[in-house]
Amino acid sequence: MYREQRPRRRWPAVAFGCIVVLVLVLALGYGAARGTADAASNAHDLAASGRYAAAVAMYRSLEARTGPIYAFDQSDVHAAAGNAQRTMLTWAQAVGKAGHTDQAVAMAGAVTLPALATDMRQTESSLLLGAAEANAARGDFDSALTRLQQLTQLGLADTGPAAGHVPSLQIAYLIADAQALLQHGGGVGAVAALDSAASMGSAGSAAAAPLLPAALLAEADQEISAGSFGEAAASLQRLVTSYSLTS
Repeated sequence: MYREQRPRRRWPAVAFGCIVVLVLVLALGYGAARGTADAASNAHDLAASGRYAAAVAMYRSLEARTGPIYAFDQSDVHAAAGNAQRTMLTWAQAVGKAGHTDQAVAMAGAVTLPALATDMRQTESSLLLGAAEANAARGDFDSALTRLQQLTQLGLADTGPAAGHVPSLQIAYLIADAQALLQHGGGVGAVAALDSAASMGSAGSAAAAPLLPAALLAEADQEISAGSFGEAAASLQRLVTSYSLTS
């Protein structure tokens, strides 16, 4: 008598296959998560050792890990953009200390994350102020004043370490520049520096006044040597006027 054969039950094999696939997916996910964590740690170590370019490149590679396989470690991926730009700021400070101020300011200005806007501006302020102080220490007051002018033009005069110091530094550098010029007979430049200081208010006028008579005499002497007798006469007339106003 013919018996109808029942179909074999296939669900154990299907279940086993699903388990295998799940284990493989979990293994791949765990491996990807471990790789992401290791890459983030390596990027941090690279930045700490001063290898900023390599650190930034590694952080940016982490930003691209957005597929499902990376679902187990999204924290490092989400933090990568911020870490890359924080590293850019640290890199910019190192470049500035090496004397490449313009390049450093450009690097800091490339930071675009709104959360780092304050840090970016403070870094720019610190870089320009540091460059101004370094230039002044070398006696290069023209360059120092240019850096302070950059602070003002970029709206950084009231930001970070420069806040509240730019006007007084401008006066101090102008006076120091005038003194240095007078030591070498540069009366014309000295008078220009003193006039700039005096234009900055009562503090500048008070600082410039003691040096102005000697500067005007040096200016007149320089102009006579150059055959500019009209300008020399004007300088001497200004000297007489300034003395009459203070007598």
